[in-house]
Amino acid sequence: MNDFFCVKTCQSTAVAIYFGEKKLGYIPAGKIEELSKFLQFGHADIFEVNINFKNLDLHPEQQFRIAVKIKDGR
Repeated sequence: MNDFFCVKTCQSTAVAIYFGEKKLGYIPAGKIEELSKFLQFGHADIFEVNINFKNLDLHPEQQFRIAVKIKDGR
């Protein structure tokens, strides 16, 4: 995760993705089981978020695709 992106647990059904203070959207419940466990225990700082796809002409729910990865601490 860099200084701009942030992942936050929103209840147990979704994870929100932020760019600074602006919420970009959510990762659906079906795709967050392992990720939400780390976030609930306070380990959000081990993740990095990257935008892999952007097309502002699409429907808002399809404009961005992201990747959430564990930081390489080596």
